[in-house]
Amino acid sequence: MRLKRVLDLLRSNRDTFTFADLKAKLNMDLSQDTELLEHLQSHTQVTYDGVDRTLRYRPKVQGISNSTDLLNYLRRHTTVEGASAAVPMTGVRLGDIADAYLNIADDIKRLQAEGSICVLGHTSAGSETLFAVQSMGMAPASEAVFELFHNTRLPVDMIDMQWRCKDLGLKSALASRPARIKDDSKDKKKKRKRTERRFNVEKATNAHMRELFEGAQPTNIDSK
Repeated sequence: MRLKRVLDLLRSNRDTFTFADLKAKLNMDLSQDTELLEHLQSHTQVTYDGVDRTLRYRPKVQGISNSTDLLNYLRRHTTVEGASAAVPMTGVRLGDIADAYLNIADDIKRLQAEGSICVLGHTSAGSETLFAVQSMGMAPASEAVFELFHNTRLPVDMIDMQWRCKDLGLKSALASRPARIKDDSKDKKKKRKRTERRFNVEKATNAHMRELFEGAQPTNIDSK
């Protein structure tokens, strides 16, 4: 619990904290609490300066402190110009950069709205993939290309689309999500014919009211 309180403070305020700052804000004295200090010194999310005896939060990906840094980082990892053998063009997982700086979520929405980046959704929060939009020059296309584009019909059913892409060797960004198997057996099942129950007036009786049928019966509705 003590470690979590310190981490929450460092994460919410990216300033450098001295032992005196932590004592004033959390009432924790790291000069006396050696066990907590050792945990903080070895923690992957904490940068500890042993000379000045200060601590600050360390994000998973360092060097991103504003939207410009973010866009440049995405370009290095998600475009043809920036990708290389050392930095493959695989996209950037949102969870890996979500703690880079405090208002990064707002900058991601703004860059997406501007068309500078695109975000591929995922069923799990934080697993979305970010790509920088690659600037591509415009070039005229032949009539054959236009005709091919307009005459190509894509499958309407999403499951068929997934299997067609898989047959072509295309890998989805949601590769970890298993594709559903289309069940054609449902279409082959014959619908059960609904049978109507026939009502026989002659056999209908109120068996639970036998006294109504005892003795002589009236010949018409006016007889008593």
